[in-house]
Amino acid sequence: MAINKALIIAFYGIDGSGKTTLANLLVRILRNKQVRVYSIRLRAHHTFVYLLIRFFFSLKGYDYKSIQGMPILLNYIVKQCFGRRRLYVPLEVVSVLAWYIIAVFPRRIFGGKPVVFVADRFLPDFIVMLHYISGIDDGKLLKIYRFLEKSMSLDIIYFYVYVDPYLAVARKREEKLHPLFTLYLASRYERINAHLNHYTVDTTNKRPSESLLQALLYLKGLELWGLDAGKLASSI
Repeated sequence: MAINKALIIAFYGIDGSGKTTLANLLVRILRNKQVRVYSIRLRAHHTFVYLLIRFFFSLKGYDYKSIQGMPILLNYIVKQCFGRRRLYVPLEVVSVLAWYIIAVFPRRIFGGKPVVFVADRFLPDFIVMLHYISGIDDGKLLKIYRFLEKSMSLDIIYFYVYVDPYLAVARKREEKLHPLFTLYLASRYERINAHLNHYTVDTTNKRPSESLLQALLYLKGLELWGLDAGKLASSI
């Protein structure tokens, strides 16, 4: 893979799979190697929709903070409020592009030297939740995904972080995930995977360092501006 000036290493998968843990660990390793690296996170529901929800809650006198950290409830509210409205999908697409312009574009343009972005949520997570909320068909979802990826014009390495869905529920007990919801999400990620060039990292009953080592060994033949991924693995 020819890397030009910017690269995204994206971890995606169900809640509780270990995306954030792996991303944070990789960021720490790259910074120790003096790589210009940023941690980014693409929300499943984006800025404009969150602002609208908060606005509606304030009008009705509800406490928005009471649903933070409870994805099933938040997703249900979004689906009830926006799911059948034609405005929802364009609003989400615009939100992703706005997020990219604010969080990614300036950092890849300014600073001179190459940059790595490590994402613990990215376009596959967005597409999965967009399907759940809006129910649009796979063909349209794939077109949206390809449009967004092309708009960002970045080299992207995808890691699908797999975990047993029931273990994910146990890991995220405080978020009140339901096994059926988690199984549904896992099935949607499998459908997305059919259209992605990706690596799979299994975190079931593994320490984060073991899972990240597996990811880096996938990249053994790839040099990040002189840093061999195999040697990076020895930093774990």
